[in-house]
Amino acid sequence: MQSKINLTPIIDVVFLLIIFLVIVYQRIDAQNFQLDVPEDCINAANNNVDAVPPTVSVFINPDDGEKIFAVGAEKCPFTASSDIVSWLVNSINKEAAEKNIKTLRLRIDKNIKYRDAQLVLAAAAGSDVEDMEIAAIKEKN
Repeated sequence: MQSKINLTPIIDVVFLLIIFLVIVYQRIDAQNFQLDVPEDCINAANNNVDAVPPTVSVFINPDDGEKIFAVGAEKCPFTASSDIVSWLVNSINKEAAEKNIKTLRLRIDKNIKYRDAQLVLAAAAGSDVEDMEIAAIKEKN
């Protein structure tokens, strides 16, 4: 007596796993790319010097390699992504209301990955600002 093994369900499951892994890998890989900023860009300036918008800075601490998020001179005390975004939204709204400015200035280190810049962009989207100025910085060692 011969028994036949039906491989169709096993093949279906294997293909579904392959598709799932390819999609997950593409998402993870997309969040880890470096932001390309031209190296020859020395500076860019806004001609409106009277109004200084709230400034969000994102940079890497040279001492321990940790990412630092700051609004003005105030550093974010949180490490969880959702807490960082909430803190940024509140700080941006507070400073924008005090200055009566609807523009946000973002200063970001060139070594920051996109997934970390997404936190600031999410905070900007959730805040009351209507315009954004973006500058890339890289400290010379």
